[in-house]
Amino acid sequence: MKFLFLIFISALCHIVFSSAVLAQGWTELGNGLVSQESTITALATDPAGNVYASGYFGGNETQAYVSYVAQWIGNDWSVIGNWYPNHYIRVLATDKDGNLYAAGDFTDGTTGSCYVAKWDGHNWTKLTGGSTIGPLIQALAIADDGTIYAGGVLFDEAHSYYVAKWDGTSWTRLMDPSFYGIVQALAVDHSGKLYAGGNILLQNNNYLAHWNGSNWLPVDIHVKMLGTVGYYLNGDIQALDFDEENNLYAAGSFENDTVGFNGTSYVAKWDGITWSEVGQGEHALNTHGSISTIAVAPSGNIYAAGTFMNQTPYYDGTFIHLSGSYYVAQWNGTQWSELATNNDSLRANGSITDLVLDQNENVYVSGNFKNNSENLKVAKWSASPLNTSIPHASDTPELTSYPNPAHDQIQLSIQENGTLQLYHFSGQYILTKEVTVPNTQLDLSALPSGIYTLLFNGQHSSSSLQVIKE
Repeated sequence: MKFLFLIFISALCHIVFSSAVLAQGWTELGNGLVSQESTITALATDPAGNVYASGYFGGNETQAYVSYVAQWIGNDWSVIGNWYPNHYIRVLATDKDGNLYAAGDFTDGTTGSCYVAKWDGHNWTKLTGGSTIGPLIQALAIADDGTIYAGGVLFDEAHSYYVAKWDGTSWTRLMDPSFYGIVQALAVDHSGKLYAGGNILLQNNNYLAHWNGSNWLPVDIHVKMLGTVGYYLNGDIQALDFDEENNLYAAGSFENDTVGFNGTSYVAKWDGITWSEVGQGEHALNTHGSISTIAVAPSGNIYAAGTFMNQTPYYDGTFIHLSGSYYVAQWNGTQWSELATNNDSLRANGSITDLVLDQNENVYVSGNFKNNSENLKVAKWSASPLNTSIPHASDTPELTSYPNPAHDQIQLSIQENGTLQLYHFSGQYILTKEVTVPNTQLDLSALPSGIYTLLFNGQHSSSSLQVIKE
């Protein structure tokens, strides 16, 4: 009720900005999502640009801490769906239709099994049926056909490990007697092939495997590293992602010196035939610490973060001293560099545990870093000078709508043909649609509740209108 009341009050204030704001740097979403005793566990974005965060947050008088998923609504975080599972949410993921999925070590009250929860924009539902899964899900991957894969610490009564597959109706277990260990990352390529990485034992301690439809097979992990050929990855895999050309990228705690263990962590690229290190020599990443999260953008840029800092730790003979701050590294196709420096830098005072991109290649990160109020936060980096406000339009009556507020569809009445643009109240661009007189219909069903601004530009006039999506 409080959130709906705020929407109603905000709707009374028809504010339309006329200038574009250059927002290329790190900013905080809100003033700290949670207090220092709480935990932000995962982030996700959907195709519409919505941002979600999960965690174990400070509660109320009767419950000190509670798990939930929050959505960023323009200027604040809001709990979605009033769903409060009985334990941690460890991972979030979205599909191409904008559905949000959450998993962790929370359980179903009836079966005691872990489950994956689905948010369709209106309700939370449990994906249950078929095989039970558990005791801990910490990785999700969704194929283009909607198949969902879940990994983590999953084993049956005989202690046989597996990855779980949801086919839209029930769960099945992808099992192999030679497959053993903890899955920390999953990824599906554009042909639907599934890859699992982590601390996995599979034929000589391979850390990366793929499912061929009936068995788990090791991916060739002989890596060419700084002139050394034929050594295995010497640490676990914590993150996987694919680029537009179906190349696989892996990162984790492995280093590029397998002989003396004096190397640095790096991002490895698998082109289907051979492995290579992304950036070498003076263009290398050169991180001292694990890489816990990566994201590959359609542009080809790669973003990486974890427990590494922008100054090299030094050893005084007794202790290892850390200096500098945690940061996000960007690969631009030629070299690695810190994403924004000097006054625009992130300057994180704790490790970064999750990193996601939206459709505009804006970067969102969370982890163990705090703001000046000692609250954990979600930080955003804008990829380019963006219109973070809504363009100006004259407030004339050429554009009207019914109903308003609306649930799914709104009917628009216009006086001439033109172009209609839809923005979230925060300034986020949603869509453009060509419209013709006298009436046109706009589908809002896929959008979250909130305030939106419609801008109409015709040959002889322009106008704006605010719409509330309930």
